[in-house]
Amino acid sequence: MNRLEALAWNLINQHWKLEVPINLDAIASGMGASVEKIPLGNISGKIDMDGQSPPKIYINSSEFELRQRFTLAHEIGHLALQHGTSFRDTHTNFFTGVTDPREVEANQFAAAVLMPEPAVRYFIDEQRITSTKRLADMFQVSDVALGFRLKNLKII
Repeated sequence: MNRLEALAWNLINQHWKLEVPINLDAIASGMGASVEKIPLGNISGKIDMDGQSPPKIYINSSEFELRQRFTLAHEIGHLALQHGTSFRDTHTNFFTGVTDPREVEANQFAAAVLMPEPAVRYFIDEQRITSTKRLADMFQVSDVALGFRLKNLKII
């Protein structure tokens, strides 16, 4: 398990009740962050950390629910990975072509939090769930996000 996977799994274990989908609000709250869903224009999400007050994560309420979930996991990643004091993420930060190492890490972290490897393997190996649509629905992620996760885990 690489560093990001281990960090995500440690965080999940602190706040996870062994059910899917992963409760991201509980994870954010457990980290001392508040989450607010508001219209943000062309920004998918942002996190404000000034060191004086608890971190605040803002998610664009105008985007579809699965995008909001990935964005929240991504912003939690910035917080967990201690990437700095403030991030403003547009939808382009979530594509595979992004080159900023902090954005790449936050995306990888988000996938690991939303679709923890042990849970993915349990549902595939033990429960024999082979439908990617069903898995995506269970984890409340997009088919595309699940596809990338399965490829990165070398399951497909």
